[in-house]
Amino acid sequence: MKVISGGQTGADAGGLMGAALARVETGGHCPAGYRTENGQNLELKEKYNLTATLVANYNYRTKKNIDNSDGTAIFADKITSGGTVLTINTCREMNKPYICNPTVDELVGFISFHKISTLNVAGNRESVAPGIQEKVKEIVYQALTKIAAEDRMVE
Repeated sequence: MKVISGGQTGADAGGLMGAALARVETGGHCPAGYRTENGQNLELKEKYNLTATLVANYNYRTKKNIDNSDGTAIFADKITSGGTVLTINTCREMNKPYICNPTVDELVGFISFHKISTLNVAGNRESVAPGIQEKVKEIVYQALTKIAAEDRMVE
């Protein structure tokens, strides 16, 4: 299992943090210079194994991460934000499964049903949805921990 994201504050960062806590591989693509709304964040490269694209455009990395994943979990208080609309439309265009605002059990079911081995986590940035980073971190961590425990029971 691997979790990727674009590295933005909020949902993206929460997904990476939750995966790292669950000891799951992380990665993905972020804008040139490891750019976030808070400026450059080299932790994305050093701690979460993200690769900076050659362009600073957020749309480019969004599409690249969707293409490089088996499915996308979107976490958004503001579902009509430009980035969230782009993510949903790109998932549809690429015929990739996605789920919006899942609970822990819904995320586990989504990953299992679609046989997701690389999960893209996307959604609102922290300034658009204050508190979303911590919420996503918890949901992703709990879902991945639950999947790991279920996998151990099957072995």
